[in-house]
Amino acid sequence: MIRLHQVRKSYTRNGETATVLDLQEWTVASAERVALVGRSGSGKTTLLNLLSGLVRPDSGSIHVDGADLAAMSEAECDRFRAASVGYMFQTFHLLGGFSALENVELGASFARRKADRAEARQLLEGFELGSHLHHSPSQLSIGQQARVALARALIGSPRLVLADEPTGALDGSTAATILELLLENASKLGTTLVVATHDPGVAAAFDRIVEVEELQ
Repeated sequence: MIRLHQVRKSYTRNGETATVLDLQEWTVASAERVALVGRSGSGKTTLLNLLSGLVRPDSGSIHVDGADLAAMSEAECDRFRAASVGYMFQTFHLLGGFSALENVELGASFARRKADRAEARQLLEGFELGSHLHHSPSQLSIGQQARVALARALIGSPRLVLADEPTGALDGSTAATILELLLENASKLGTTLVVATHDPGVAAAFDRIVEVEELQ
């Protein structure tokens, strides 16, 4: 499903260039569930962004589901991500002017599919948000916002789901619920799952734990 070869990514700030990721070889099997761990600044989020096509590498190849993202134009990456990748961002990135249901529907719209209200509703109801479909993000608790963000990442059954610290802002009980929903739905869909986390308890629930610094 995923194969990275000699991938390098650097950023320049204040005239100084720092290499964030210098990865020689890494693969992830189809439907495998992988937890990325490491200190802050080790490259976990950068790796997720490279896998989604949100960030382009300085060099190397990034094959995801048969496509080389590094060889694509920005527009081609956008289309690939929309069609094949679900992303649960650390800060959720919900749109404040839209309801929970509309935020999830937008996940399908970005993929250039007809917004599937029935699927969006089914996902949210399965996440115990049936009575909050028309609430804006500001009317939801942090845990409820996390469930909306997860539903948006899952709509349309993407081949790859990425999640950046999906439980980082949540209390223990809510974090356990989100983790369970994430793993259950990934298994049900047969999707490949790559998650960045600082929490050893979260990482332990995955098929494989990868220390990002050891890849370099």
